[in-house]
Order: sequence, then structure tokens, then C-alpha cells
Amino acid sequence: MLRDKILDALFLDAKGNIAKAKANIEVYLHQPVGIGEHSDVLSAIQEQVDIIAHEEERIQVLERHFLDSDPIENLPLEHKKDPFSGHEPPSEGPDPLGMAPVH
Repeated sequence: MLRDKILDALFLDAKGNIAKAKANIEVYLHQPVGIGEHSDVLSAIQEQVDIIAHEEERIQVLERHFLDSDPIENLPLEHKKDPFSGHEPPSEGPDPLGMAPVH
């Protein structure tokens, strides 16, 4: 499907940008004098960390809004109410009966 190919390309692009930024950070950490145009190594590393943060956020957006197999999970709580009873689903807290979950 075209949709899947487009989403895969966006996801892989973000992953590739993360890999490039990590490689750059490793170069800066292990051979900082070899990078002539970056006299401020800390600033250069921070730029790469910012790229990683940006791309990780992009991946989260893709996963949350487009790659999630259960779109109901992404709904606000008020939209998750049982249509018959009008009650909200149980919270993820402790079991009200005090029973341990079965695995």
C-alpha cells in the first residue's frame, strides 16, 4: 500500500537521521581535534543531541497518530466512555478487588 510505504519512509528517515547524529557524537567524543570547523565541541555535540530529540519526537508522532493498530487507544478519555452505560473504562490503578493480575 502507498500509505504504508510513505509512513515507512518517514519512519526510516527519522531513524537514519538519529543514526547519523549518533555517529557524529561518537566522532566528536573520540576525536574532537579532528573536526576543524567545530572549535566548540560541546556546542557541536548539543546540536546533534537536539537532532536526536527532534527525530525521536517525530517517531512518537508517527507511532501515536499513524502507526498505532488500535486508534481507540489515542482517544481522549471522555471519548472512551462505554456507549451503553456512559461509564469510563477502569483506570490502570490497583484492582478494586485486591486481586493480582493473571499472566
